[in-house]
Amino acid sequence: MPQEKIGAVLVTVNTSYRAQELEYLLQQSDTTTLILTETFKGTSYLDILNEILPELKNSEKGNIQSSKLPKLKNVILLSDEDCPGCYNWQDLIQLGERVTDRELEKRQRQLHYRDVINMQYTSGTTGFPKGYAFSLQYR
Repeated sequence: MPQEKIGAVLVTVNTSYRAQELEYLLQQSDTTTLILTETFKGTSYLDILNEILPELKNSEKGNIQSSKLPKLKNVILLSDEDCPGCYNWQDLIQLGERVTDRELEKRQRQLHYRDVINMQYTSGTTGFPKGYAFSLQYR
């Protein structure tokens, strides 16, 4: 099966982050789409997200409006449950079915091996995490 490329940059989030750290990371990385699970090890990621993004509960899926996180437009919940303002897993599958092979091929042609594919945030010794970008380019 061929590897599909969509041009998305993966920004990983430490599962121990609290609201302030998550808000910083989402702002600093210009995240447009957040994919998350409901809970992990007793931590409710939806509660944390609603703390920093109270607008989510009254937002239209795919059109989040937040002055604190102006770039964030989509939240995808890895669940079949419905959550206000969030796409769920089935919504994501249905959205993917709308993308034509031609649109996907056009996007793939626009990509370059030097494009950033991943941003990792370190837990620095002082202050907030520092972001580092990675591409497939080898030196």
